[in-house]
Parts: sequence; structure tokens; C-alpha cells
Amino acid sequence: MNLKKRILGGLVAIGLMFGVMPCFAQPANPPINNIVNYANPISNIILTPVYNVPNPIKGMLYYYLPDNLLLFYNGSAWDTLNIVGNLEGGMTYPDAGIALSTGTAWGTSVTNNSADWNTAYTDRYKWSGISTGLTASTGRTSLGGTTVGQAFFTLSNPSAVTFPRINVDNTVSTRSATQLKTDLSLENVTNESKSTMFSSPDFTGNANIAPRSTPVSTDEGDLYYDTEDDSLYLRINTSWIALNRNTGTGESMTYPGAGIAVSTGSAWSTSVTTSATMASNISDELGTGKMVFAEEEADLDTIAYILTDTLALYGAVLGVGNANDTTAFTVDNVIWSQYIDGSHDIVITEVRAVVYGTTPDIDIALLYDPNFRDGTPTTVLTADLTVTNTTTGNSTTSFSNDTITTGNWLWIRVDQADAKPKQLIVSIFGYRIEPE
Repeated sequence: MNLKKRILGGLVAIGLMFGVMPCFAQPANPPINNIVNYANPISNIILTPVYNVPNPIKGMLYYYLPDNLLLFYNGSAWDTLNIVGNLEGGMTYPDAGIALSTGTAWGTSVTNNSADWNTAYTDRYKWSGISTGLTASTGRTSLGGTTVGQAFFTLSNPSAVTFPRINVDNTVSTRSATQLKTDLSLENVTNESKSTMFSSPDFTGNANIAPRSTPVSTDEGDLYYDTEDDSLYLRINTSWIALNRNTGTGESMTYPGAGIAVSTGSAWSTSVTTSATMASNISDELGTGKMVFAEEEADLDTIAYILTDTLALYGAVLGVGNANDTTAFTVDNVIWSQYIDGSHDIVITEVRAVVYGTTPDIDIALLYDPNFRDGTPTTVLTADLTVTNTTTGNSTTSFSNDTITTGNWLWIRVDQADAKPKQLIVSIFGYRIEPE
């Protein structure tokens, strides 16, 4: 095939693609066999570049040399054709795989995995395990759901405050508060707040205490049933107190024997039932530690003074009223002293003093210390007692330190003597107490 036939045959093929017959400057009536020859397919089209076409015909191809463009005449204007590859070569193909276009060129192709697309829809990849639909129960199993887990997943909405319960057959059900108390064997616990329930619960039936070998906690008021000695203990004042119990069917208090109960402090002793027993606990002397009875009816305070009854503890008489007795009342002189001894301490409640002389005026202090006339003794009175009264005396009940323990010296010191008396009498009132 000569070059002319190749070109024209290719143009005919291109023209047919666009619905027109491409033309060049050919005879007005080309032979029929030439038209057929033009339509024969050819592998390459070679166009001679030109600068212009004086009389274009619709469907004509024109390779415009200055802009290196391939033009097509649509009957009224020239259209620019995109050139893929080059006029002498074939089409430029994308990379192997599924082609991606940027709109102006081929992009990077995607690996062709289309063979797996059908596999993705088989029963091995469907979450329900089948290829024709979705079965929820099969899907939950495929996802690893256990019987309990799937039961929670499909649990109906209770539309109320309820509590889940996992049953022995791995089903799940919802329970109301009343049902939950029954499930937990708490029917005898009333509906109370949490703070009340755990601090002071109100039981309507029997309260069971679980036996243990050691207590769970050591809070005050705790009950603890010791399995080792089969005893019930109550926590009181940081100690476990054993609660006595009868061996019968009911629990009750252990009472002392008939008569006047006598306790040892930790158990019941022999009760007083006879006069002989009573006599062994009676004395007619104070200070024996036993009961004291009078020979005839009398008030208790006439039989034995109560320990805290106030009475005169000490009395001090200084001078006899002579003129030269005033010399004893010199400032800083200790004019009386008493050592405190015995089994009880003393509490001073009042100090009263009276003077004798011509318009006497003296101030005295009451002091104590383990060492007689110590330089830093303890002051008993809040302030010195000024004594000027010669008939009923002067007194004070105001103290800085009113309690004096055994083993101390108590003394009177003159702190001021504007007019020395011829005589001074001091009475100290109070009571005794058990040493702390």
C-alpha cells in the first residue's frame, strides 16, 4: 500500500469516528474503488505539516505547523484535537493495575485485586456467617459473644429501676429492689438510707453473725463470733467483751444468786442471804471500808461523814494577846506550818482569819511546797487575805490552787503588817479526796 492510500485510508477511518468524511484536495468525483481503499484500516497516519488550508472541507484534518496542533474542521471552525502519544506512535497506556486519571494525565494505578472482590461476599467474610443475608445471632457468635454477653446485648429495656441478675443457666434477668433483697436473703432489712443501714440497721427478724476465726474490724460496737472458743464478743472501749450465753435454746442474762447481789467487778459473787453474812460486812467504826450502822435510827451524815463534806481541816493560833506578841508578825515571817500526809489529798474551800489588838491590819499568804519555806512555793489564794476584823474575821473563797496533794508542807507567811496584831487565829476549811 502506497503512502497516499495509507494516509487517506486513516483519514477516512478518523472521519467516520466523528460522523463526517475527512477530505483533502482530491478530484471532485473520486473512483468508487478509491473510496473503499480510503476506508481500509491502516496502522499509522502520516500528515504533512502545512501552514494553511485555503478552502477547508468539513471533516478535514489539518496539522498546523507553527503551534504543532492537529486541527479538525467541523464545517464552520477548526477544533483542536488532543494528541495521545505522538502522531507516529500508538496510545500511551497507564501503569498496570486499575487506572487512575488526574484529568489531564494518568496517575499511579491501584493494584488490581478485583479477583478478591467476589470472595469478600462469600460466607467466610460475611459477619453473619452466611452469604445471603445478615443473621444477628450468628453474627454475635462470630464476634466472640458468650451466652451471658449475648444475653446482656439483647436484654429488653426494663423502663424502671432494676438490677441485673445472671442466672445459673447463663441467662440474664432484671430484678426489682424487693426481688433483689429476696435474692440476697435481706428480707429482714428495712428500706433505710445507706448511712442508717450500716450504722444502726433496723432488723425485723433474726440477725445472723457469720462465724470467723479472727475479727474483720475493731470498730466500737462490733459483734464478733469466735469459732475457736465458740463465744460471742462485743467491742467496747477498745476491748472485746465476751457475752455470756446459756446452753439452752434461748439467750438470756445470767443473774446472780438469790439475795443481795455482790459483784467482783467481772463476775457475780456469793449473794448476801443471812445475817451472819451481813454481819461480816458491818462495822461500827469509821475507816474500816465496811458498812457502818448506828445503834438507833439516824441520818447517814450523823453516822459517818461523807468524804466530800466540808469541815475545818486546820486551825492556827498565833499570839496570846500580850503587847509583845506583835513582834511575831514581821513581814516575810512564816508564822504557821502543817505537813499534809495520809491516804487522801485535801481540797481547800475557805480560809477565815480574825485578829486581836488596836486597829490591827495584816496581809497573809497561804503557800505549799514539798520543801518547807521553798523559794518558789505554790500560791493557794488568788490574792493575799487582808485581816482587820476583830470580831467575825475576814474570809476568802478565791483560790489559784485549791487542791494540795499529800507529801507537801502548807504554811502561812506575813506579806504586810501596817498595824501588827497581838493575836491572829486562822481556820482552813475543806474536804479530802482520793488521790488521782
